[in-house]
Amino acid sequence: MASACAALLIALWWQYHDGLQPCSLCWVQRGEVLAILAGFALYGWHRRAGGALALAAAIAGLATALLQLSEVHGAAPALGVCTITASGVPSCAVAGAHRILGIRLVDWSLAGFVFWVVLALAALRWRGSR
Repeated sequence: MASACAALLIALWWQYHDGLQPCSLCWVQRGEVLAILAGFALYGWHRRAGGALALAAAIAGLATALLQLSEVHGAAPALGVCTITASGVPSCAVAGAHRILGIRLVDWSLAGFVFWVVLALAALRWRGSR
C-alpha cells in the first residue's frame, strides 16, 4: 500500500509543483493505482477478492503504461491518446521523458505496474495463518 500511496503523491507533486500536466493516460493510470490501493486494503479482510482486484488493476495499469511508453517513443502516433493541446503545457512525450534519478517517468510507471503485478501474484499465492 505504501508504494501505491507514494506513486500517487509523486504524481501529484509533479503535477502541482513541477507543472507536468497529466494526459488522459496519466489519469487512467492514477485510477488504476487507486484500484490497486483498494485491492491491497481489501486484502486484509478478504484475501482472494483483494488480491484479485489488485492484480486486475495492476495488469490494466501495465497495459496502459505500455501504451503510454509507445506514445512517448512515437510508435503509436495514430492513437493520439496522450496528446495535450493546451499552449505552454508539455506534451506527454515531453512530460514522460522527464527524468528522476536518471530514469524517465514512463519507465518508472512501467516498473511500478510490473512490481504491483508481481506483488499481487505473490499475495494471491501466499496462504498465511488465517
